[in-house]
Amino acid sequence: MELVLEIGQHMVWRVRLMPGDAVPLFALGEDIKCIVWSTVEMGHPWRNEVCARLVADGVRYAGLGGVQADIWHDAVDWAYIGTSPDFDPPEDRFVMTDGSGKQSLEDLLWESFHICGFDDLWFYKLVVVWVGPLDERWNQIEAFSRRILEDGWIPES
Repeated sequence: MELVLEIGQHMVWRVRLMPGDAVPLFALGEDIKCIVWSTVEMGHPWRNEVCARLVADGVRYAGLGGVQADIWHDAVDWAYIGTSPDFDPPEDRFVMTDGSGKQSLEDLLWESFHICGFDDLWFYKLVVVWVGPLDERWNQIEAFSRRILEDGWIPES
């Protein structure tokens, strides 16, 4: 993972994966939030492995966007549910998921900085997991995040 921005308590990493790649560790020593942005279709086994790793490594908020966002959304939900042998995981490890597939990457970044928390519990470490071929947005993750955090920018959808 590459650290691309640090402003106050906020830290933003990005990592690029291709379907079938070895799934890295995402643990950063505390609960984290992530955005999974996919630019390619793929099968369930590898996607499920990525989602299980994210949940195991402390993801508490997942914004899902791009190609097959709804399937990624379901995969994160099932990864969380699957952490309990009786499919009833503890609520203190709840993973909030967001993403209809219609949001832009900018929208998901804004939401991750402004609405991903529970009461007094907020997450300041963000990992953007890019799945598939890169496009120009890969190089804009840092700039979008900086504009949102420093300038109060609200993306126009």
